[in-house]
Order: sequence, then C-alpha cells, then structure tokens
Amino acid sequence: MYSGKELEHTSGVAIIVTRKAEKGLLSWTPHRDRIITARILTAHGKTTVIMCYAPTNVTSDEDKDFFYDELQNVYDQIPKHDLKLLIGDFNAQISPNSRTGWENTIGSFASGSDTTDNGIRFMSFCNVNNFVISNTFFKHKDIHKKTWISPDGNTTNEIDYICINSRWKSAIQDVRTLRGADVNSDHYLVRAKIKIKLKKIEKSKISPPIDIQKLKNDTIATQFKIELTNRFTSLEIENSNIDDQWDNFKKIIMDTAGSVIGRKRGRPSEDWISTETWKLIDHRKKIRIERDSASNDQLREQRTIEHRGIQKQVRKACRRDKDNWFQMKINQAEDPANLEI
Repeated sequence: MYSGKELEHTSGVAIIVTRKAEKGLLSWTPHRDRIITARILTAHGKTTVIMCYAPTNVTSDEDKDFFYDELQNVYDQIPKHDLKLLIGDFNAQISPNSRTGWENTIGSFASGSDTTDNGIRFMSFCNVNNFVISNTFFKHKDIHKKTWISPDGNTTNEIDYICINSRWKSAIQDVRTLRGADVNSDHYLVRAKIKIKLKKIEKSKISPPIDIQKLKNDTIATQFKIELTNRFTSLEIENSNIDDQWDNFKKIIMDTAGSVIGRKRGRPSEDWISTETWKLIDHRKKIRIERDSASNDQLREQRTIEHRGIQKQVRKACRRDKDNWFQMKINQAEDPANLEI
C-alpha cells in the first residue's frame, strides 16, 4: 500500500514521492504541458528530477522541436551542482547498432529494432547535456527491457527511460521493468537502483590543452612566432643551471601559447564542437538571459522566438560538427591502410 504525495501536471505527467521524501521536497514546477520538475534535498546534496512526456514519433517536426527547446530551457535553469535525473516516456526507440559515436551516451544493451527519429533527437539531447541513458547499460531479458505494450498485446517497445548526468553514472546499479505492478496502464513500471557514493577529495584542476588547431590560421601563427621571438630575446640564461633554463623555456612557451593561441573550450568529450558552434552556443545563452530578464511581455516573446531560432541553428551546427569529426576519424584510420609497403 502506497502512502505519499503526487505532484501532477494538467497533462497527467506526475512525480510521486514517499512521505519521507516529501519532507525533503524543496520545490516542484510544471513546465508547459509535458514537463514537470521536482527538487529534493538529500543527504549528499540536492537532486532535481525532470519528468517528461515527449511527442510521439509521428508528431510534426515543429512540435518535436518545440518540446526539446522547452526541455533545454528547463535543463538550463537547474543549478549545475545538482544531481540530475531525466525520466519519463520519450516515445523513442534506440537500436544497439546506433552506439557507434554515442558510446558515452548509450550502452550496448538497447533493445530497439531500429533507431527512430525520436530516438535520434533523444540521444542528441542527452549527448549535448552529458546524460547517460541508463536502461541501455544493463543486460536483461526482453520482458524486463520493454516498457510499453500495444493494445492488442502483440507489440512491445522500450520507450520509457531513466537517465542520469554522466558525473553520477556509476551510481546507477540497475534499471529494469516490473511487469507485475498493476498500474492500469499500457506502460510497465520502470525501476532504477541508485547508490550514491561518498564524495572523493578533488584533485587539483588540470588546465585545458592549448588549441593548436588555431595555428592553421596564418595570422595567429605569425603572431605566435613574433611574440615567442620577443620573449626569448629578453631571456637571460647566463647564470642559471640547466633545470632553471628548462623551467624558463617551458614557461615562456606555455604562457605565450595561452595568451596568443588560447586553450580548448569545453570538456575533452566536447572536442568535436567547432569554434563557430561555440559562438552560437554563447549567443543562445545571451538571448536566454535577455528573455528571462525581459521587462515586458512583448520583449520576452521576441526573445523567445529568437531563442527558438538560435536553438535550431545550434542543433544543426552540432550535427554538422559531429559528422565532420567522424569523417576526420575515418580518414585518419584509412590513411595508414592506404600507405604502400
């Protein structure tokens, strides 16, 4: 027998918390008609749960874009230090054959026969926001993987997912469906076991590597040579030992490279994102801030339209960068094979 509190949206999207968890409930917020969030205080910190009901695969692209735009807006408002859980019915099928290039997002045990358009959109959102789709990392029989059954009982699919931000990936112990739960629905209950580990002592931060790709720009390369020459010209090495000379040599090169060339942006897993796309991402953030701080409804509506447009440009640019990155890796792999012995 269940005793708890149900946080329900007008569309039927709901999050149910126990009486014990209710005491730690900090806030819950409905967003439009398909998304609801709840923020809970736990022993290790704060956890934000995002519950979604995505449009079906046959819905128009415009409605799908609107849903993921809104989902991105909701995600951007969550404090960065929160543990984030993304759960719900995403109406997305993912094939295990789609894992190439998405190894950090999906596991080897997806159960879809093919990857639908909704599946690609869902995977892209999780990849950009560093979520792992936990269902796909655990091997189970199909009856413990499929989450939806058709009205005639002949078709089953895995379309409900539990995702966690990659930082906490190891906290997920298992994800499976529970077919015996009588919830009067064509969806089966999906359960995840989560075990939060104690926080480790953080190691000293390592600076991002120098973005050496910028040296392909003749202007930057020339500026780097000139600055390096000037620094070495003024270097005094007469009364220093070999260790001091090396330290000075290394410091001059790294300082000059850092100031003239600059360091790579983002995490190592985001190495495929181009400079032009980062500019679009920065512009999107600027528009979002202007929208949220708008002084009147007309300006807010204008910024919302602009944000929706730039969001589409960011998604398109990310897909292009990913394709270019894959092509580069393919070429690198093929080059040694084409060498004449």
